[in-house]
Amino acid sequence: MFIRQLKKSKKGDIQIYSTIFVLLVFFLIMAIGLIFYLKAMKTSVINSAQEIAIDKFSLLLNTVITMPELRYSFHGSQSEALDTTKLTSFQTLLNSNKLYYQRYFGKISSIEIQQVYPQADEVLCTEKNYPQCSKWVIYSNGDKGLVYSTSILLYYPQEDKYKIGKIYIQAQ
Repeated sequence: MFIRQLKKSKKGDIQIYSTIFVLLVFFLIMAIGLIFYLKAMKTSVINSAQEIAIDKFSLLLNTVITMPELRYSFHGSQSEALDTTKLTSFQTLLNSNKLYYQRYFGKISSIEIQQVYPQADEVLCTEKNYPQCSKWVIYSNGDKGLVYSTSILLYYPQEDKYKIGKIYIQAQ
């Protein structure tokens, strides 16, 4: 009788061990699946964050380019170019309305515009040296954040010429 109980207990032990083994394999497969799922979610979140950042910078860029204080217009019709005389005199306007433009630009740290074609020496534009210059610092409020840049059209009214420039927007 004792031998029968011993055989039954070995059979029971084997069943318990096989159940434990099946559960371990099941949880291992679940853990591996969860790891792959979390990696896929992380990649998705990173891609979404990058898309949001691009949209944010595009909106900021659009905000700057469509400002009547900077945009070239002729007899009331707007152009897609930035007027370089307005860029040069904007610094004076900015200094007299600093609080307004700090609120207007929001999280923008700096806005710089540079003429890239035809290539010119990198000289910071002021009212004294304009148009013998090629770089404008439109707004500067610190130096932090990511930089977004894109090509723009610059209009030089004294020469009645368009030149190619690049705008750099740094924002948090």
